[in-house]
Amino acid sequence: MFYLKVFNKAIDYNDFLDSNDLLLPNTSYIVETMESVYNPLFIKYYNSLDTAISDINSYNIGKNATNYETEDTVCQVILDNKLRITLLNDASTSKTLNTQHQLDINLNNKVLRGANNTIITANNNVSITNGNIYCDMTNASSDTAFLLFNGETCHLTNVTFNTITNGGGTDTNPLTTIRTISGLLDINNCEFFATDSSNGSISNVYVGENAKLDGTNIQMEFTAPNGISTNIFSMGDITLNDSNLQGFANHTANAAGTNYASLSRSIFSMDGNVTLSNCTMYGTHSAVTVRNGELYIDGGEYNGYSHGGVYLGNNNCNSYIKNASLNDVPMRGEGMYDDGVAGTNGAAMYIGGASYMNVYVNNCNFYGKIQPIVIKYSASSSYDNHLYISKSTMNTDYTRCGIRNDGANYVTFGALNTFDYSVLENERNYETTTEIYEMN
Repeated sequence: MFYLKVFNKAIDYNDFLDSNDLLLPNTSYIVETMESVYNPLFIKYYNSLDTAISDINSYNIGKNATNYETEDTVCQVILDNKLRITLLNDASTSKTLNTQHQLDINLNNKVLRGANNTIITANNNVSITNGNIYCDMTNASSDTAFLLFNGETCHLTNVTFNTITNGGGTDTNPLTTIRTISGLLDINNCEFFATDSSNGSISNVYVGENAKLDGTNIQMEFTAPNGISTNIFSMGDITLNDSNLQGFANHTANAAGTNYASLSRSIFSMDGNVTLSNCTMYGTHSAVTVRNGELYIDGGEYNGYSHGGVYLGNNNCNSYIKNASLNDVPMRGEGMYDDGVAGTNGAAMYIGGASYMNVYVNNCNFYGKIQPIVIKYSASSSYDNHLYISKSTMNTDYTRCGIRNDGANYVTFGALNTFDYSVLENERNYETTTEIYEMN
């Protein structure tokens, strides 16, 4: 929603800029003056980013600024029809920029550092480009390190994020670098690195239920040995292209041996659809876990230590996987270990924990040390799931079976597979067709 403000004289327009009223909640857009000559910019220079943030938050840009740039100038603040901040030197802040208006931040190939608080909260459109951001959250109570976004569209381009934590977060609410509550989070050519030195649960991006993530050429990595962590924790829709996500953690059980104490995933989708094209991913539990919503994969390599490349628990939903490689792989990450209690499946793909799932697979490769594909059965929670598979291959040196088809679950073998019903652990609930199951 925009509030329009029209000026018929240049002097009125310039007086308006000088007043900082653009930052007030009741004004978010202006129309240029009818006159052809006017001052289009309100520019101020700050030697401290904290000072600039204080002035912006108090709707008083320029109060503690200068009109001229010097070699000590840290940032330039421009106000026209949006708020624009450009770093002129490396900067640090201990304050949170609370913005209700459109915001562009050009890091200008500089470094921005913040500690123990969210650096930006934004309720309008945001663009952040070109630089490096370091967030030290080792003594933080906040659950968001850099950006808490609750607007329409946020663009992140050519930015490298580095976050360190020391505990904090939970498996369902991880301490995260970027948290989007609503709107579109558009990420291009960015890198994310996060490290937890204690038993924290962390993520690089959190997608809220009213939000959507679109990403291209994203590199993400985290190292969190002793918690339950993921690169992307999502309650909304995700679309990723040509991206590489790696998550490193130990694979351990809790003291009672009844649940996990530590694991990693590249994507943990609690709700919403997940669409992946030509991505490479790894996690200790699985590369991709989908609990609700549909999964679409076209191309790429998805690797996991315990449950393989893909774990499907998306009750009453369809999944479509083609032209991809799904693998059970050895643990990755320096110093990471398996306690031998949590248990592994040695599978490339795991279907379970939900019912009435349809999984369509075409032109895929599977490798599982114990069992390339698992379709788990439980009378109370995992039944009536159906795998349709065509034009695919799997390894033959597994130690248990090719497809573990527990209980009341079903497999349809389409055309051009390198295997047939003989790979089933139980010769039941299957059929053979001449179909190709490229359904999406």
